[in-house]
Amino acid sequence: MKLWQSILLTLGIVVFILIIPMQNKDGLVFWVVLLSAIWSYADAGNKDINKYKITFAPTAGAVAVGMFFLWIIYFPLYLSIRSKMMNSQIGLREEGKVIKGSGGWTLAMPFLIIIGMIFLLSAMAIARLLK
Repeated sequence: MKLWQSILLTLGIVVFILIIPMQNKDGLVFWVVLLSAIWSYADAGNKDINKYKITFAPTAGAVAVGMFFLWIIYFPLYLSIRSKMMNSQIGLREEGKVIKGSGGWTLAMPFLIIIGMIFLLSAMAIARLLK
């Protein structure tokens, strides 16, 4: 899946959630994001994402955390990267440079959490304004 296709899919999911006649859309958004994060963690782990030359999320844990806190950005990126991994369009890391553990994300994680929380609270506020 190309990046523009995954962005269109993401926007389609967002629009679908916005037009569903439902009282509490916050719960639906939470479950979509949570299930996407769980799926991405399992999928990235099964595909050994840490062996590929990927910088935006070098481990399965980084993919899941990014997906949970910045879903609107990580979901299309991961779909695009996943497609490239499956089609062997991304090279493998050198043998001694396979990332294990956090992969340097330990310092960036507090900032990602704050940005993710701001995004989540903003999305919830917008959803309440649209009611």
